[in-house]
Amino acid sequence: MSSIKRNLGYQTLYQVIMTALPIVTAPYLARVLGANQLGIYSYTLSVANYFVLFSLLGIEKYGTRSIASVRGNFQERSRVFCGIYAMQLCTTLVCTAAYAAYILFFCRENRLIALIQSVEILAAFINVNWLYYGLEQFKATVTRSLIVKLASTAAILILVKTPDDLWIYTLIVLGSNCLCNALLWSRVPRMVAFTRVSPREILCHIKPNIVLFIPIAAMSIYHIMDKTMLGIISDYENSGYYYSADKIINIPMGIISGFSTVILPRFSSLVSENRMNEYRRLFSRSLQTTCAFACYVTFGIAAIAREFVPFFFGAGYSPCVALTQVLSSVILIKTISFTIRYQYLIPCKKEKYYISSVVVGAGINLVVNLLLIPKNGAMGAAIGTLAAELAACLIQVRCAQAEFSVARDLFRCLPYMGIGAVIFAVVRGTAMFLAGQPVIAVLLAETGLGVLAGCGLTAVFWKLTGNPLAEEILRGLRRKKSDFHIRG
Repeated sequence: MSSIKRNLGYQTLYQVIMTALPIVTAPYLARVLGANQLGIYSYTLSVANYFVLFSLLGIEKYGTRSIASVRGNFQERSRVFCGIYAMQLCTTLVCTAAYAAYILFFCRENRLIALIQSVEILAAFINVNWLYYGLEQFKATVTRSLIVKLASTAAILILVKTPDDLWIYTLIVLGSNCLCNALLWSRVPRMVAFTRVSPREILCHIKPNIVLFIPIAAMSIYHIMDKTMLGIISDYENSGYYYSADKIINIPMGIISGFSTVILPRFSSLVSENRMNEYRRLFSRSLQTTCAFACYVTFGIAAIAREFVPFFFGAGYSPCVALTQVLSSVILIKTISFTIRYQYLIPCKKEKYYISSVVVGAGINLVVNLLLIPKNGAMGAAIGTLAAELAACLIQVRCAQAEFSVARDLFRCLPYMGIGAVIFAVVRGTAMFLAGQPVIAVLLAETGLGVLAGCGLTAVFWKLTGNPLAEEILRGLRRKKSDFHIRG
């Protein structure tokens, strides 16, 4: 368990800083570039992401799982790595050629931005994060990424000055992603030995990769689909509004997905070693913990949106208030889906349930988008996302119920929704009481009182119910206090 806590610490640090950086860059870019230019960036990136998606197939999850299952055997690990990466090279080369054809024959506007987006495919070409994740070597990925991301943030603030600098912003963002992946190669020779693999050792990875790829593709497509369809059916301005609101929602989702990324190799290892009792106990605790966090964030973001969005993005982004409030509901739904998907369906190789859930979700998203985007623009896309996520989540819950008491665990999370509702009431009450005061003072008061209400009520609830998480936290605090006195 110590390695999980250590890796979770690295991932949490990374996600906290990744959360802080958009808080710096998003309002700056909203004012400097504007909704229309951000819409162009969002649309062209969504198109490039289709090619990245097909270049990586399901390698990031499949590679993590495969490396984790053989991490104790250096020879076998090397052969597995070389076989998977050889397949990755082949698929990326094909997709690079396909994207070049798209630029030449189909891209009619914003061609320079679309061309720069091809750097994202290059980043996929050298992506070996899955090797580090499978070996639970999160420190290396986190430290390198942090340095590059901090440098790229500084570059954005220094170099992006007008709407015409969209190409500079695009190059900085995608170039930093590529550099992060390139730096990881320095340690690869110490983790694996490069060996020649036969075509059979490459081809054997195709079928399980495609099995994982289908749901990943469906999930990614209906995440990308909103931005693509807004750019085609609506306009770049609506695409920019949606992109901005979605950016707020992705801040807490980064922390939650980071938790699942850390846990995935450990769950795969427990399943392969048939330690099912420990696995079930860890899954139940993980689901309840992440759902509690998601409840508070969902209600908190919905509550502060009226004051936060105009303050954060500036004038001209009022449509983002309602968008943010609708999309905040997705946080809790996606949290449940993420937990079941990455801590049960993938480790236990139940991809067919994963596939059915996201294919249904993608289909619902497509239909709702086609019906609502023409008249409702970005709000239609937000409703489509909400409907799709809910459908996929319900299917995954039903599947996991056969192995775990998911319904019981979710029922135990209802008090956290009640606490979230109290947080919402406290925040809105604070806003009414401080009406007319400077917005920064209102936001600070809303956030502070909301956090105090959430923490206080949670502590009382845990005390009354004897929640084991409370005991574990108290033991950790006592241990740190004891260590401090010993060192002193």
